[in-house]
Amino acid sequence: MTVRDFSQIFDAYAEFEESVMSAKMEEASERVASGRSDPLADLEIDLRLARFEELMDRRPFLVNDVLLRQNPNNVHEWIKRVNLWKDNVEKVYRMLLIITVAYISGKFSSYQSVNRL
Repeated sequence: MTVRDFSQIFDAYAEFEESVMSAKMEEASERVASGRSDPLADLEIDLRLARFEELMDRRPFLVNDVLLRQNPNNVHEWIKRVNLWKDNVEKVYRMLLIITVAYISGKFSSYQSVNRL
């Protein structure tokens, strides 16, 4: 999968989620205008909004995943990955451990690396 493919799929899914949220919010506004209350429907809207926000926050990580799957020897993409996780020290350490083990086991080759430091 290329970044272009991923972007098309991601954008289509995000657009779909936005349209569903718009419809749910429209129903909620009509419900409030008529004086009815439905806590479950309100909870569903809140959950959909939270899921959509999480999806949008994950986009840079997902794009980075696609790029690293295309070429796991791309040093700059690994640096971007570490910078994306800079607020989560545990994730950074785990990534560095994965890179070290991959290098030792021969899955990551410094000779094949792209964009060397």
